[in-house]
Amino acid sequence: AMKKVLQWDSCKKQLPMILFVLVMLIGNIQILMSIKNMPDKQYNLYKQDDYVGIEEGRKYPVDIYCDNPKEFIVSLKNAEALIENVSYVLEDETGKTLYEYEAKIGDGLERVDETTADLHVPLRGEYVHGRKLFLLFRNNMMGTAIYGNAEKGIWHIEIYTPDKSWYYVCILCIDVILSLGMYGLLKNGLSTKAYIISSLVMGILLALILPPDSQDDEFRHLVRAYDISQGHIITHQIDSKENMKGNAIGELYGHFPYAEIPAEMDAQRMTDQSINYDNTSYQAEINLSASRERMQTILAEDEEQGTKMVAQTGTWAVTVLSYWPQVLGIWFARLCHVRAFFFCYFARIANMLVCTLIGYAALKLLPEYQLGIWAFQFMPGFLILKSSNSTDGLLISLCILFVVYLVSLKRNEQIWYNWKRVLFLIGLSTYIALMKLPYILLLGVILVFTNGNYKQKKWSFLKSCGFAGGMFVVSYILYTRFRGFFIKMTMNQVPIGQRSSMESSTMLEDIMWLMQNRRVFVKYLLGQIGPIVDNVIQAINGRLYPLGIAYFLIVLVMMLAMKKYVNWDRKLWMFLLFIGTWISIIWVFFAVDDAGVGYNWGVSPRYMLPLLPLGFVLLPIGNERSTKVVENMYYILYFTSIVQVLYGIYYYWIA
Repeated sequence: AMKKVLQWDSCKKQLPMILFVLVMLIGNIQILMSIKNMPDKQYNLYKQDDYVGIEEGRKYPVDIYCDNPKEFIVSLKNAEALIENVSYVLEDETGKTLYEYEAKIGDGLERVDETTADLHVPLRGEYVHGRKLFLLFRNNMMGTAIYGNAEKGIWHIEIYTPDKSWYYVCILCIDVILSLGMYGLLKNGLSTKAYIISSLVMGILLALILPPDSQDDEFRHLVRAYDISQGHIITHQIDSKENMKGNAIGELYGHFPYAEIPAEMDAQRMTDQSINYDNTSYQAEINLSASRERMQTILAEDEEQGTKMVAQTGTWAVTVLSYWPQVLGIWFARLCHVRAFFFCYFARIANMLVCTLIGYAALKLLPEYQLGIWAFQFMPGFLILKSSNSTDGLLISLCILFVVYLVSLKRNEQIWYNWKRVLFLIGLSTYIALMKLPYILLLGVILVFTNGNYKQKKWSFLKSCGFAGGMFVVSYILYTRFRGFFIKMTMNQVPIGQRSSMESSTMLEDIMWLMQNRRVFVKYLLGQIGPIVDNVIQAINGRLYPLGIAYFLIVLVMMLAMKKYVNWDRKLWMFLLFIGTWISIIWVFFAVDDAGVGYNWGVSPRYMLPLLPLGFVLLPIGNERSTKVVENMYYILYFTSIVQVLYGIYYYWIA
């Protein structure tokens, strides 16, 4: 019997390594098979210029984006032209014509309909590399021009064969890094040192694997961080969006917030291989499927000089408090004299390092909750946010620290309302409010952690209510003063004579509309009851995660198995605080957006993430015995993170 027990103990010690090998083996087999069977890819670009003249005899330049193209398909869309003859001309660097071929209907030119034709241009990569390709329009019945909008313009499709050797080398390097991370985890166990190693391994890998500007609003965040790094704390405004890239919206009296960024940084947003728009569309700011070949072409050439004017829609009012990690990363990149193309990655890694340090502080404050803290730190959605240029990674880290700090005071039987701790809580809550106002309600957590049992000590509870209310008022006043000053300084750039042309309604007007049309808001809230669980799962998993609900269930089991630390009445208060904060988020977005439309498009499931730290207090209902049973489940968190990394490679780069 003793021998069997020893064998079982030995098997349990080897189980994490066995699971690691299985996860890596299955993931690598699937990815390697996908690389082997990878078909030819295509890079799509919709040229949506304000005006594209194609008068007879004019040559229209077609950029070559990849090193080894096999064929071009140029789709010509024009409501005013009947295109029947197009020549494609290849010239050398001096402008000398090397090759010219006239394509006609049925011979290289395919008629799609009366106003659209597709031109197929077969090319060899080694032949066109370093040379210029032009389209030459002759003998066509056409109007004055091709106009660039959603239905008319020139669609450029470039077909190329991907270099598979790069993918094999990349997978090998990632396997080595993941194995080193697993070794550190097994050696150090559930400790702060293991947390640092695992967070750095996953964070750096995701920061490098995620395509540039691939996450929600990431390009806007990078532009704002770069603008601040240039010393522009207050965003510049201009009265015209001509020549402005990105989604430009006149948010202040019809003026457009903008930034001047390096041309190569702007080129990053056009490395999406599927569908991308070189215009002012929001879709032109997100790379959903990366083209490594396009990125390689950019890096193989000399760095493009000059700057581009890029819109700062949605981020112009965000302050340096949200971007200082990214700003430090960009400054460090400049010190290293790297190309502007890499600013995105340096900013990501800096953001990840700051979030990791805040997580480390949370673990040191509350080691009893280390299993729960690990669970939240390794949520796939949170991993991606803190490994990108999103400000939500820093926000979530601060919310976790806020809740953990209060729980640690209660666990250590310390009085929280001395002046040093009160100042710290006011400062932290104000900081959180300046990033996203509704999360100031996390101050309500204080009421759970009064000294002793507040049912028996009413004065203690009333004292806590008074302090919490006072801190809320002070934090809100600091928020309104700081933000009001920032917005006023921005608005001062608009000439006084032009301030009467305010197009959108004010927040107060929208709130008044809501008060008069309460049924619209209540109807929307009732409609959110069903999706709320789905929103939590999406927040945990991120936009893309192959394990689906599995990770959510793993975290739930881990939290339920932890020892119970608070009573049910306080858990009820935490639940109400969770719901109240979520309702306030919806309210704020109704006030910011046009409430008259009767719906809200701005609330994202990821806004649930800063609320999930309340689960530290809300969910645990286990005991010491069940906690010991799941002590080793943190290995599963590392495994699920591995799945996130491997699937990210497959989805963004291979599929």
